[in-house]
Amino acid sequence: MEMQRQLGHKRYDTIWAMMHKIRKAMGNRDEKYQLEKIVEFDDGFVKASSDYKEDDRYGKRRGRGTLNKTPIVMMASTVEGDPKLKGKANKKSTRLRYIKMQVTEDQSSESFENAAKKHISPSAELFTDGFKSYSKLKNYVKKHVAQKVPPKEAERLLPWVHTTIANLKRELLGIHHNIKDDYLQNYLNEFCYKVNRRYFEGQLFDRMMIAAVERPWYDSNTNT
Repeated sequence: MEMQRQLGHKRYDTIWAMMHKIRKAMGNRDEKYQLEKIVEFDDGFVKASSDYKEDDRYGKRRGRGTLNKTPIVMMASTVEGDPKLKGKANKKSTRLRYIKMQVTEDQSSESFENAAKKHISPSAELFTDGFKSYSKLKNYVKKHVAQKVPPKEAERLLPWVHTTIANLKRELLGIHHNIKDDYLQNYLNEFCYKVNRRYFEGQLFDRMMIAAVERPWYDSNTNT
């Protein structure tokens, strides 16, 4: 609606479609790159509108037991930070480089392996928790470190993926409403694109225009 106001356009639907084409272009641009070095890998859930009605018996389930949220994979590439910060409260011993987020069909090992092959370099060192479905990820990276930790300590093991998913949820809650499952990936594309270019001050618009014209728009619903 803000874009519609700035452009002075009368039809909301036209601006809505344009925004999703831009988000798709953002995703296309980030698909050109894979995450390298040290990579945190985790799965999570995002509340999205769906025709599926959750069984009231499981209404209070959270985490991997939830039924009414869309599963996503979160990946964060990091490098070693200031060793003096290690162990200090609210301080991370690593620095964030780039992130990736992908909607998945489920939490099967196959879904996670497909995400790893697509987004993570074979030369990377992968860090995950001890979830059973992660067991085969070692076949796609140089090194896989899986550590079993209590849920309350997961943020200590994988600090950056937990920080980024928290920031994503705040942004979706504060700006967008009633996101459909079919379009959730587009919003993830936008979020990741902006985080990955957070230091490109004054260049974001020009870079976005290059990404938009580099690859023709393709509508999978109409095959055009």
